[in-house]
Amino acid sequence: MGASTYRWVLLFSGLLALVLAALGLARWRAAEGESVAAPGRIEPTLTRTAAPASSGSRPQPLAPADIYARTLRSAAWVIVPDGAKGTGVLVDRTRKLLVTADPVASERSAVEVIFPTHAGGHLLVERDVLRAGPAIPGRVLQRDPQRGLALIELAEVPEGAEAIALAADSAQPGERVHVLGNPGSLEALWAYSTGAVRQRDDSRGVTLLITQAPTHAGDGGAPVVNDRGQLVGIVRADRDGGRAADVREVRAFLSAAVPGWEPPHPAEVPARAAGEPFPGPALYQRLLAATAWVVTTGKSKGTGWLLDLRRRLLVTNYHVVGDS
Repeated sequence: MGASTYRWVLLFSGLLALVLAALGLARWRAAEGESVAAPGRIEPTLTRTAAPASSGSRPQPLAPADIYARTLRSAAWVIVPDGAKGTGVLVDRTRKLLVTADPVASERSAVEVIFPTHAGGHLLVERDVLRAGPAIPGRVLQRDPQRGLALIELAEVPEGAEAIALAADSAQPGERVHVLGNPGSLEALWAYSTGAVRQRDDSRGVTLLITQAPTHAGDGGAPVVNDRGQLVGIVRADRDGGRAADVREVRAFLSAAVPGWEPPHPAEVPARAAGEPFPGPALYQRLLAATAWVVTTGKSKGTGWLLDLRRRLLVTNYHVVGDS
């Protein structure tokens, strides 16, 4: 075999190897995008999830410590003399208006309000210490038992207190929220808790947020804020913990009680950095597409999730179906 012929054979072999490699790669990619189940064997459907695209227009969430510090400037401890105690949030500094839960302020027309106090650079949290100090008189202007809200007019607003910014819209399921309240089960005031929004409930004629954030007696009237420190709800003082009046109900209540009232503009925050975690509301929508409510003939109820769309297979807990 001549040198020229040998070179042509090598070139042809190299081209053939490249073609075979390309065909193999194409078949691998096609197989990866579809589910092929062997007889008698269940194969989960695999789908590729694209990484969230970075966007310079979406807002940057604040750190929990920053959210706490910002919300603290609007929070207050509400005390009914010889009666209930709860939490309130300043919604209008100029008009000296504070919103709390209706049951907190329903016993009397006059209340006492204590805002966070610092001494020696440290936040005072002891109930006895703050109760022994001066309190701001407040007068109950309006109550709305259905929404679970009450409006208080203060005699004055201390320096450093700020009206909270109201979110433009309701919090969505899966969105993280933060609560700053004064639960009676703790000796310390200004307690923080957090959790995700589970759902919105319109069954009572008003819109309520159902959250995972634990709330207790004394948290009634506490502000519920989003990751940008904006008010999305106010904790109700009822037996169903984790429920709050939605920000739309707060707006409607204030608009009816105070003609011409306008909320403070939401604070501007920097854009979210690239590489952010998958957003909670979007994750909720993805889970929603694979989740079902299971109801048996025996009236048992539970939740299930879709395992195999092609075979129409759903997984739930054994106790949900029992012998059905």
